[in-house]
Amino acid sequence: MIHSKSKSFVSNVMIILSAQIIVKLFGMIYRMVITNINGFGDAGNGFYSAGFQVYTLLLALSSVGIPNAISKLISEKVALSDYDGGNRIFKTALCMFSIIGMILSIGLFFLSGPIAKSLLHMEGAKYTLAALSPSIFFVCVSSVFRGYFSGSNNMQVMSVSQIIEQIFKPILTIVFVLVAVGNAAEIMSAYANFATTIATIFGTLYLIYAYQYKKHVRQITPVNKTAFFSVAKKILLIAVPASLCSAISAMNRMIDTATITRGIEEAF
Repeated sequence: MIHSKSKSFVSNVMIILSAQIIVKLFGMIYRMVITNINGFGDAGNGFYSAGFQVYTLLLALSSVGIPNAISKLISEKVALSDYDGGNRIFKTALCMFSIIGMILSIGLFFLSGPIAKSLLHMEGAKYTLAALSPSIFFVCVSSVFRGYFSGSNNMQVMSVSQIIEQIFKPILTIVFVLVAVGNAAEIMSAYANFATTIATIFGTLYLIYAYQYKKHVRQITPVNKTAFFSVAKKILLIAVPASLCSAISAMNRMIDTATITRGIEEAF
């Protein structure tokens, strides 16, 4: 039994490591390609990166701690064969973070103009922010499913979803930027970032498919109001500290971007 668990752990680690290597390789390649596409260049990269900093901050606040929190809580229930408890955790988290993701997506879409103008001092970045806004909702949802599969000791599904995203993201980004050739750099950047949204949707759809056909936790039972808030509190107590740590790092990068932009405006 111990040997089997050890082998399973090593297998899961290798799956995650392989997925991360693939993710990094694809990420490096497509940014080099789009930078050299006519009309995108440094200007497109500027809008791309500036908008992505705001997006990263919102993701850090809304979803970074979700997988670990849900994984920990569900694995505890599964170890005790408490499948009803695991179901309550999953259903509560899915409901809670779907709402949070929806609010942040709508908020970013409608506030993309003011954020780009007042915070980043790059008015053209509003198109990038608007293109990325739907992705927040899907990242929140996919984070819940990844936590569920991790807690169920199924790293393969989680890794496959990441690989799907990272295969579609560079391919679609290059295609979308080529389609947008002839437009201003900020529009091309928006097209590039919209590819991120589409890739995130594909990854989320795979997780939903895997959940429907490869369930590890038994049929979901109803969750009453008292149980909902009790489970939500447990999830937040684990997720919030991790999210705040990532948010601080993301905020530092966003402040650096805003400071550099203001400095360039003053200098030139």
